[in-house]
Amino acid sequence: MERRKRLIVGIDPGTTSAFAAFDLQGKFVTSWSRRDAGKEEIVAAIREAGDPLIIACDVAAPPGTVVKIAAAFNARLFSPEYDLREAEKKQMTSRWRFENIHELDAAAGALKALHACGNMLRKVERVAREKKLDARLDDLQALALSGVRIEEAAESLIDRKLEYELVEKTGGSRRLADENARKDTRIRELLLAIAELKKALEWQEAKAKELGQRVLLAEKGVLDRARRDAEIRKRDVEILRLRNLIFKVRDARRLELQARAKTREERERLDLDKLVDEHRSARKHL
Repeated sequence: MERRKRLIVGIDPGTTSAFAAFDLQGKFVTSWSRRDAGKEEIVAAIREAGDPLIIACDVAAPPGTVVKIAAAFNARLFSPEYDLREAEKKQMTSRWRFENIHELDAAAGALKALHACGNMLRKVERVAREKKLDARLDDLQALALSGVRIEEAAESLIDRKLEYELVEKTGGSRRLADENARKDTRIRELLLAIAELKKALEWQEAKAKELGQRVLLAEKGVLDRARRDAEIRKRDVEILRLRNLIFKVRDARRLELQARAKTREERERLDLDKLVDEHRSARKHL
């Protein structure tokens, strides 16, 4: 079964909505634009192209539609530190031809995101070679772009089966090997949970940033002040809740890692005791 492409997708919403998709090597995959397209239509078109790991835009405050599409794909959200200028966008996209300015703007957002994570992707490739995970490079890239630290992502992908079988053959405990395997699974789950919380926090912060833009309009009399204040409080509460969840997951993961380290020390001590016993036994038969 052919694996679906992992993508970085730029989106330009509006009366005419557009997206442009690139793979993780920076190769152009496809672009698309439609007038009066709803979120569901955009999501369906992107899904036909592949699986987006990052949803990007070309403005500092991501529009609500972009945030919702990132959440729909459970993807990381990227926005530049400043609104990209027209000259910069044209220079970035000069290698490709697009149907309209909307697709060009979408492509600029995606390429800006690719540039921002370029160093990380190169490090991922290096770690994959060092850890002999070349066959799992796509999975390692996906975890890293989801917010998991590269070294931790690599450790979670290493197959420990042979290691645990060796423990049994050298006299180690089957129960201990099974326990280590369960801890490995739990650590992977915690890493993914942390990544999910990071993405959720990004979405909420993006919504808060968009709300900030609406607040500026509200101060000019465009929006009702009371509704604005209520929205701000609701976003602040949600952001605080997500931050607290991240801290709880990190604490749980730290405890799991400590337990795993203690278990490894016990296993090594068992192996050492076995070697000492074998040495004493050999000396008795001399």
